[in-house]
Amino acid sequence: MFNIPYQPADIVTCFDVLEHIEPDNLISVLTDIRKHTKKFFFCIIDLLPARKNLNDGRNAHIMLAPPGWWLNILLENFKSGHYYLYEEGLLNKKLCFLGVKDMKYSKISSKLFAATFF
Repeated sequence: MFNIPYQPADIVTCFDVLEHIEPDNLISVLTDIRKHTKKFFFCIIDLLPARKNLNDGRNAHIMLAPPGWWLNILLENFKSGHYYLYEEGLLNKKLCFLGVKDMKYSKISSKLFAATFF
């Protein structure tokens, strides 16, 4: 995508962003996120259409997919993960995910996940 130098971080977050990525670019974006992640990747993905549309008429959430689809693609990029499906009313349905890059972090990841999302 871009040839930008980077410093990987222990924790990378991506809240309410992935649903805005063009479908053709999603794999490369997740690959780039994985490269930037040393230990943990947190994301929240909105699963419902946005209230706004883009100038071309498409919904702003151009990458809508069911939670199982998102989990499959996230687990293709991270060794292990925990998730929570947040459902509150008609306008809120989000997938909260914590992935680990290396299995040596999987034990602590459940505690980190619980502390973050509950």
